[in-house]
Amino acid sequence: MFREILEQPENLERLWIGRNDFVRLAKKVSKSSMIYFTAFGSSYNAALYAQYLLYHFLGLPSVVATPTFFLNPRKKLREKAGLAIAISQSGKVHEVILAIQALRKAGLQTLAITNNANSDLAKNCHDVLPLQAGPEKSVPATKTFTATLFSLQLLVAHWGAKSMLRGLSQTPSLCQKILEGTHEMKLVASRLGTATRGFVLAPEALRPIALEGSLKLNECAYLMAEPFEWKEFFHGPVALAERETPALLLRQPDDLKSSFQVEKLLKKIGVRSLPIGLERFKEIKDSNMAAIPFTLLFQLIAHHLALLRGRNPDHPRHLQKVTQTPIG
Repeated sequence: MFREILEQPENLERLWIGRNDFVRLAKKVSKSSMIYFTAFGSSYNAALYAQYLLYHFLGLPSVVATPTFFLNPRKKLREKAGLAIAISQSGKVHEVILAIQALRKAGLQTLAITNNANSDLAKNCHDVLPLQAGPEKSVPATKTFTATLFSLQLLVAHWGAKSMLRGLSQTPSLCQKILEGTHEMKLVASRLGTATRGFVLAPEALRPIALEGSLKLNECAYLMAEPFEWKEFFHGPVALAERETPALLLRQPDDLKSSFQVEKLLKKIGVRSLPIGLERFKEIKDSNMAAIPFTLLFQLIAHHLALLRGRNPDHPRHLQKVTQTPIG
């Protein structure tokens, strides 16, 4: 897992160099009035991030759902001008393939985002966006997840948000800088101690990253870290907070004032706040540029916490690289 974490700057640079491929694809899908995403696990979190990007930059509505949602035999989709995007690093998950087949049969254009361009998923779609991340052997997704985020960012940028490109050009080198300071996240991991539960809190723009960070802590260190958007947390889940419960808090680069307000509120109720910020990286101007850097930080925290607890982050219990749901 650690080796694959370190490969990410090079992987992202490869996608950036080949960005002209996204121009053709963006032109082809640009007439879509509605987008449907289907995925599981880390890929599902990436789809939620894409949903935010599409609405924030292009004003396009989208649906994000697990494959089961689209496999109801009693209902027929009435949308004909839509685009269905299936995300799966392996391209082998049976339910995802069935869902994209059903959406294609309904008349939608289909796109596979996968690390295996020759997979069954890719063969069942009109177009394929290969992640080009190379073999990922550790069970927790690291480089395939950031490659998916970066690919989605590039697609949206060429779809109609060219203002994103300047920031995206800096992402590979920025990630390299972040990975040169891995010891800082080892310190954060040590501060989590032996806690068995906690929270991951983030602004709305980074909520999918909080979800992914929580998943990594679940998988690697068996820490039940519940993810919430800041405001959502104070509308009910705050009742779960007990004195000294740890909360990893993502500081929003373009709204540090709100971040500090949340820290004060957490301190007031006794929650042990562990803020994670990117202030020393001056090139990060907003939350969109922060998504991949924050992802890397979470991967490092999860990896170090697993080792501190005597876990093997490469092989989480009850999991395997290609997960086929043992239900139905």
